[in-house]
Amino acid sequence: MAFKRVDQILTADARYAGLVVVDGDGARPIDLPAHHAAVASVTLRGTAPGEVRDAFDRARNLVIYAYFDYDLLVNAEIQALGAVELALRLRLAGQSSDTLHNLVERARKHAIFPKWSRAQPIDRAQSRIHPAGAALRG
Repeated sequence: MAFKRVDQILTADARYAGLVVVDGDGARPIDLPAHHAAVASVTLRGTAPGEVRDAFDRARNLVIYAYFDYDLLVNAEIQALGAVELALRLRLAGQSSDTLHNLVERARKHAIFPKWSRAQPIDRAQSRIHPAGAALRG
């Protein structure tokens, strides 16, 4: 995406034009309040250290700003994986040399994450992490 002029900064990215919100009134184009509400609905369960909450909120803020620049979703995903890695590192007293893959495997061994198998579909509601996702960060 080209660098935006100042008068374009608060214009929604064109790639959001095809997205809709479905509610009791039917389908309508997504707008910033609906996008924000969707992102705000993604929360951490339980308690987490402040630094994990901060990393998580940075990822959510990047998703919000992606409404104006869709390419920021890549940065949001990297930040979200970093938040998961930080949370696991703190929870498992991980070493700085531990990779996300190793942390996820240790979390599975400690029953923090369920074991994954090819026969088991990925269930987002239960936060299963597919090995390919963990491999993105080594």
